[in-house]
Amino acid sequence: HKDTTKEEKNIAEIYTGTFIFKKAPLFDALKKINNNNSQGEYYLTDVMQIFLDNGMLTAGYCAKDYRETIGINSSRDLAQAEDLIRTNLT
Repeated sequence: HKDTTKEEKNIAEIYTGTFIFKKAPLFDALKKINNNNSQGEYYLTDVMQIFLDNGMLTAGYCAKDYRETIGINSSRDLAQAEDLIRTNLT
């Protein structure tokens, strides 16, 4: 959030942390990312701009239901995910 522009803050989509890459182009792009930002972090999302700058195709996916993209970081999260799976399988 600290490194976003005003325009980026107005985007009504979220990044779920899920990518699918071909290995060779990813490893080439990872050599080009830097940590020149207020956090001093390397952002995997910078790979997408590197791909675009090199004329490579990229695509996004809009999940039909936000629950398809939930993360599991705790036992509580796991219980919620299990409930969602049980609900959708019955």
